[in-house]
Formats: sequence, C-alpha cells, structure tokens
Amino acid sequence: MIHPVLAPRRRWPLFVPLVVVLGLGAIWSAFWYHTASTVEGRIAEWRAREAQAGRFHACARQSVGGYPFRIEVRCVNATAELRQAQPPLLIRAKDLLFVAQIYEPSLLIGELTGPVTISEPTQVLLTGNWSLGQMSVRGLPSSLDRLSMVFDGLKVAQPRNGAVMNADRFELHTRISEGTPSSQPVLEIVGRAKGAVIPATGAISNHPGDIEITGILRGLSSLSPKPIPVLLRELQSAAGRLDIVKARIQQRDIVAITTGTLSLSRNGRLEGQLRVTATGVEQLVQVLGLDQALLAASSGSRGNAYGHDRADRIANALERIMPGATGAQRAKAAEAGLQMGLALLGERTELEGKRATAMPLRFSDGAATLGPIKLGQVPPLY
Repeated sequence: MIHPVLAPRRRWPLFVPLVVVLGLGAIWSAFWYHTASTVEGRIAEWRAREAQAGRFHACARQSVGGYPFRIEVRCVNATAELRQAQPPLLIRAKDLLFVAQIYEPSLLIGELTGPVTISEPTQVLLTGNWSLGQMSVRGLPSSLDRLSMVFDGLKVAQPRNGAVMNADRFELHTRISEGTPSSQPVLEIVGRAKGAVIPATGAISNHPGDIEITGILRGLSSLSPKPIPVLLRELQSAAGRLDIVKARIQQRDIVAITTGTLSLSRNGRLEGQLRVTATGVEQLVQVLGLDQALLAASSGSRGNAYGHDRADRIANALERIMPGATGAQRAKAAEAGLQMGLALLGERTELEGKRATAMPLRFSDGAATLGPIKLGQVPPLY
C-alpha cells in the first residue's frame, strides 16, 4: 500500500496565545511601573505645594508597591509639620498605608497605625492609639467627594489631664453635599461611637454609652487645611452654622435625641437652640446634680446646681422651703418638688415607646440654659 506524503505541520500557531499573554503582561507591567512612577511624582508635587503653604510632610521611609493590580504607598514614621499654625504643630504617626486599585484610582483605602501624637514645640497636646484604624477617600483631589474614618479600640488622651475619650469603635463619615472642595463646600457629617467613655463629662462618664450624630456644616470657604481658630473665625464671619439633623445618645436607661442649630457669636461663643428629648430624665437630673436647682425652681427660690455635696444642697434647699419639717415630710416634699421641677423643664412626650421629656437647650453668647436651669458659661472656642 502506498501512503500519501503528509504535509509538515505548522507549529507556530500553538505559540500565538503564549506570545499574546506575554505581550499583554509586558504592556501591563510597563503601564503599572509608569503609573507607580507617576504616583511618586505627584506625591512630590503635592509636598512641594504644601510646603509653600507652610505645611511640611515627610516619611522616614516611603515605598510604592502593589504590583500587578494595585498601587500601594506606604509611609513609615510619617510626620506633618504645620508651621503656619500659632503655635506650630507637629503630627506624628507610626505607619500610613494607602491602596488604590489600578482600575479605580478615585477610591483610596488607607490604614493608619498608631500611636499618633499632636505636639506644640514645648509640649505634647494629644496622643491617640487604637487596635485598628482604617480610612477611605473617594474622588480625585480636584473633586473630593467623601472621606470615612473608622477606629477600633480608640484611646485619646492628654499627657497632663489623662483620658479624653475611649471608645470600642469610632466612625466619622463626611461628604460634600453642595459646592466643591475649593469653593463653598457644604459638608454632611456623620459621627458614631460605640462603648464611648468621655471623662470630661464628669458623673455621667462612669458607664460607656453609644453616640450617633448627623449634621450639616455650612459656611466654609474651602477645604484647605487651616488652624482651628482661623477656621472658626471664618465660619463666624460667614454666618456659618451646624445644623444638627439628629443626635442620639444612649447610656444605660437614659436615651436622648437632639435636633437644632448651633453657630458662633462675635465673641467666639456658642449661639443657638437645641431641642432635647430624653427618657430617664429623673435619673439624668440626679446624676448631673441638678436636683437642687429644680427644687429651687419649683419653689420659686434661687438655687445653685454646682455645689460640692448634693445631699447637703438638697437638705439646705428643703430647710429653706420647709423649716422644722420631719425627714419623711421633707422626703415627700423633695419628690413632689422634683416632679414639679421636671415639669418646668419641658413637655411630657414619648421616645422609643418610653415616657420622655422634651426640653429646650439654649446658648446665648456661651450662656447655657436647660429649660429654667442655668447650666453655666461655655468658654470661647477661639
């Protein structure tokens, strides 16, 4: 039998897919390294612009990685020196990492490693630390859209005065609802804290609470960094205000919901009125030490809500109201007077299915009053 001569096989088509893959890989690698180089250049340009404005940023060591699908910028021992502030401020962080997917460069995901310190030339002002700190930034620098920060196990303290705030979890979310970063931005701000303890609040700091605040800040000229006093002065001169859409605070059996508007007077003090609706008002009044003031208000006499010993204050008030009365009579009078005083605070209502009291909290050039009770004077904010 005669076999036909077989034509030689063409083997090169077998290598076409491999060549295409290698070619695409080479093109992608060149694109990634070009992007990484561009990122480093833009960081250098940004630092130069910031330096011209008196803000100096540096890293003990900076690296760019994330190949092949991400761009990662890591800054070890990051520092930010704000020389235009009076006095100058220095911010230090242990480690800062930002990541962007190469196909979605407008979304940056960051991780911040503590501790972080904020210092003046002669002293440390604040220290902060946490078990996990994350942030995200959406939008390009020219059209920033939103910023979010989340910290687990947050601890903020002052070296001289101790803890400022501890929280199991703290969140801060901001977005521009109107305007642009460089022109008249209106910010929507949402803050949340779980298991928060704020020692500065005194007696109500003994137990952790949950806080959630939604507000809208109006009156900013731009989002360029500024010292806090300068920023607050600009807000005051522009008739800026903070509209509190809703603030909810819960600590054990006490729940309070707040709405209203706050602004600044010419003296830099708080102005405005809030409507506070709270459950467990009786417990709150006793914890805050306002019971003598309510007794005095209900009896028509004057009282001071800020004495050193609450029991002595109440006893003295009852002695003025009911001289010579027995202990049982005074106890009944105290209960009745407290209920009358609570009625003076505001109107009875319901909150989350429980009895509550709605009260006006007013600020007039820093002077704070809760219903008929004078709470004291809030110092200037700048």
